[in-house]
Amino acid sequence: MQKLLGKHTLKLGYEHRRYYSNVTTGGSFSLATERRVTSQYYDSPVTGHPMASFLLGTATWGQGVQIAGPASAQTYQGAYIQDDWKITPKLTLNLGVRWDYEPPRLERFDRQIFWDPSYKWNIQPNTGWSWEQAQREAGISFAAPEWISKGIYGRAALMGTPEYPGRTLQKSYPFNLAPRLGLAYRVMPRTVIRASYGKAFLTLTGDRFLNSAVDNVGFGDFARLSQDGTPDGGLTYPTSFSNPLSGGLGYVPFTRNIDALNRSTLGNWFVLPATDQYPGYEHVVQINIQREFGSGANTWVVEAAYNGNFGRKLPFFGNLHSVQDSYNTLAVPLGTALNRQITNPFYGQIPPNTTQGGATNFLGRIMQVHPLWRELWSVNDPVGYSNFNSGYAQIEHRFANGFSFLSNYTFGKALQAGGGIGAQGIHNVGSIGNSNGPPQANMGMDEIYGYSDYDVKHRFLFNYVVDLPFGRGKRFGGNVGSLVNGIIGGWSAAGTTTYRSGNPFSVICASGFCRNYITIGQGKLSRPTFVEPRISYDNGVSGHTALEGSAGFTPYFNPGSFRPVVDMEIGGVGATLQGMRAPAFSQWDFALLKNISLGAESRYVQLRFEGQNILNHMNAGTPINSLPNRAFGTITTQQGLPRQIMIAAKFYF
Repeated sequence: MQKLLGKHTLKLGYEHRRYYSNVTTGGSFSLATERRVTSQYYDSPVTGHPMASFLLGTATWGQGVQIAGPASAQTYQGAYIQDDWKITPKLTLNLGVRWDYEPPRLERFDRQIFWDPSYKWNIQPNTGWSWEQAQREAGISFAAPEWISKGIYGRAALMGTPEYPGRTLQKSYPFNLAPRLGLAYRVMPRTVIRASYGKAFLTLTGDRFLNSAVDNVGFGDFARLSQDGTPDGGLTYPTSFSNPLSGGLGYVPFTRNIDALNRSTLGNWFVLPATDQYPGYEHVVQINIQREFGSGANTWVVEAAYNGNFGRKLPFFGNLHSVQDSYNTLAVPLGTALNRQITNPFYGQIPPNTTQGGATNFLGRIMQVHPLWRELWSVNDPVGYSNFNSGYAQIEHRFANGFSFLSNYTFGKALQAGGGIGAQGIHNVGSIGNSNGPPQANMGMDEIYGYSDYDVKHRFLFNYVVDLPFGRGKRFGGNVGSLVNGIIGGWSAAGTTTYRSGNPFSVICASGFCRNYITIGQGKLSRPTFVEPRISYDNGVSGHTALEGSAGFTPYFNPGSFRPVVDMEIGGVGATLQGMRAPAFSQWDFALLKNISLGAESRYVQLRFEGQNILNHMNAGTPINSLPNRAFGTITTQQGLPRQIMIAAKFYF
């Protein structure tokens, strides 16, 4: 609705959305192996070979889901009111506020699960086990983990059960108010300044966990094999390709029994939604100055602007199992003692063949916050944040006299510490959208704060359209005959030139190569560290020189500058490699067009010749970033596409 009231233009609106997800997914099972099976030492897997492990038929990873799917509904309500107030002919203010309310997701058959942090387990250490005994076996003297005195808290809450009769445990946030402020001020007759600020709430609608349950738990059968370890510290592997679920390993059946559900997940990984899932919000700021020069067909517009975007409380994977800052609180004082095997206080109470279910277990695993599980992660915890700042300058000549021109240069800086719905921080590092991985050793989010892998520092764009000066009424051939004019007249050219600097990139370890098999958490990130004394890792070569098979080949960065972590180290390399970026990208696109009249002014045929990457420039891709890949530091891919030519005819009538 809109109402004009003197100098005020009042607007108000309401929006309601209903997003239904009735998707059947699953019906898959996969297995994998890796080099550590045939390594001489389990915690230094540098001598093994994945093909040898494959020939043995030994599996170190596996996962499968039964065909199932949710019947979910995600609703949304929003409303706003705004006043565009023309105070003077030179000054206009925009004042408004928006209300956003996204109620918790509902599932028709109440099969959702959430993490219930208030539940206290009645599981106790086996008779005869004590912390004093554990210290003697490990050869340490250290404070007991908190669970010994306070108990073990937290379990999966399945909706629609006697224990959890409601429809959801997810928290509701009905009072998200977002102010908006803008102004436009004409400083001089041809100069305008604009500024704005707005708070914008994001959305959980479209979250990848809306279309499928987290690991299918609660919706159908699920299986996750023992990952990142074995019940006896890497000596024997109970899982094989021929018998992947040995002794029921990792099998989580569909059940409405809360106790059975939780006990089937013990000893393994478990991922489930947080109760405080939150979409996050952004503060958006812009300041812009625009100046017009010239007049008529020779008018140019010059513009300069600043843009800021600051994300807060962004969704991320929360680490529930590790001791906070466990590198400093555990690894520094205890060192490799954390990898010593001690009597498992829960032997026989945790499913056998899981990494937590053996007769002995790593001291570090016993000391974690939740010793009943291998690892625990909660989906969409509101702990991430990001900061983006950019400035740009632009010059534009709007189409007149057969010519238009637009050139834009942007300087930007994107920094982040996680964030984004369904952010997969616990998986592979180095791919866009991974939110820089999780903090090592369950440190604070500041540990991963740095350049985003999608950051582009410099971006230049140049667009033009020009009518070629040939044919009747033009500079050349103004008096030619009809036949010649039909050949040389009516041509125009257009093009786009793009340049952008390279993206930051990470340096990581291949699966199982830099892990310490303890609870300090760096296994998920697997960052290497630097050799000492330090060796410069920037070889200072172009992407073409680092391209596999090129003349004078030199790796893009020096592979010898990095080594895997050992003992109780954590990776010394940042979430992205400081001071280096992937190769830059540039491309020229060009089009040549000719209009042939068919009598009437509105009827004509347009012949088009279009060339994408017309110069066929090869842009080198990102270097192989995983240690110990044989191509570590080498570039084997390219950005963009080779030259593509298209010839077409279009009929306008």
